[in-house]
Formats: sequence, structure tokens, C-alpha cells
Amino acid sequence: MKIDNYIVIIIVFLLMSLFIYSSLSMINEGYSSYKKDYVKKFVLIKEEDNDYFWDRIENGIVDICDANDIAIEILDVSTTNLVSQKEVLEMAIISKPNGIIMNGYNSEQMQDVLEDAQINNIPIVFINDDGVNLLRKAYVGPNNYKIGQKAIQELTKDRNKDVNVLIVDDDNLQNRSLLIDGIISEIDRNTNI
Repeated sequence: MKIDNYIVIIIVFLLMSLFIYSSLSMINEGYSSYKKDYVKKFVLIKEEDNDYFWDRIENGIVDICDANDIAIEILDVSTTNLVSQKEVLEMAIISKPNGIIMNGYNSEQMQDVLEDAQINNIPIVFINDDGVNLLRKAYVGPNNYKIGQKAIQELTKDRNKDVNVLIVDDDNLQNRSLLIDGIISEIDRNTNI
């Protein structure tokens, strides 16, 4: 009787060992197929969580990176415990990515960090706000001059009477001055404004 119990214990032990071994093999196989050899790594620094504009940018970047075996790390300024975009940029530079994509807003306050990125040969691409800093590699966003022109064109559309325009600008930012230049150029072309 004791021998039968030992045989049952040995059989149960062997079955459990076989089950654990096959489970670990499946997990390892799943991990191997998940793991990719990425050719490059980029960092996207988002400005706002649950923002349609930034969510669309994130989706587009993730899709293109996925299709080209590029790793993308997404850092969201609004959901971190860090105080500023500058600190998030510092953290991104430490990880030595092949490039950083971010909003150019407040680039003047990040001058030293942008210089650090340039020293480390990390290109910076500004989205939506071109900033005043020439340390960026590229700018992707609207043509503010044309937006100013379009605003006046829409205002005067289907009107043959005089129109008064008041421009109020608090911040005097460079990209906003382009917008105002576009408005003024369109006003100059119309005698009824």
C-alpha cells in the first residue's frame, strides 16, 4: 500500500513539473515574440492629457513608429509629479533618445536644456508652437501668418460695407506677431477695413 502511495506522489510530482515547464515555455515564447529590436528611440513630451490635438499627435506618432520598428516613449507633463516641461525635457535627454518631439511653448525658459540636447546630438522637433529658440531641428504646425490672413478673409466674406478690426495682444510672442502680421497684410489689401 505504501508503494502505491509513493508511485501516485511521484506521478503527481512529474505531472506538475511537466505543467510548470510547459507554462514557463509558453510565457518565454510569448515574450520572445513580443520583444522587438528597435532601430531608434524617440520621446514625445505631451502637454495635456485627454486633449484631442495631442491625442491625435500621439496616435499618429505611435502608428508610424510601430510600422517602422521605432520605440516611442510618451511623457505627459500633466500627469507627472514633475513641476515643469523643462524637468520632463531634462529627464528625456538623460535617456539619450534619437530625437524628442514636444511643444515649443516656453522654449526661452528651456534654453540651457535645449543646449544640452544639442551637445548630446539629440534633435528637437517643436509641434504647434515654433518657439523663439533656434536650437530646434524642425517645427511642425500651422502657418500663423496665413491664419491671420484667413481670419480677415472670413470676417469680410460676403460683406460690402466697412469693417472695424481691433487687435488685442497680451503676450507679444513671436508666433503671435506672425499672426498679427498676417491680419495686417490682409487689412492693407482691403480698403473697407
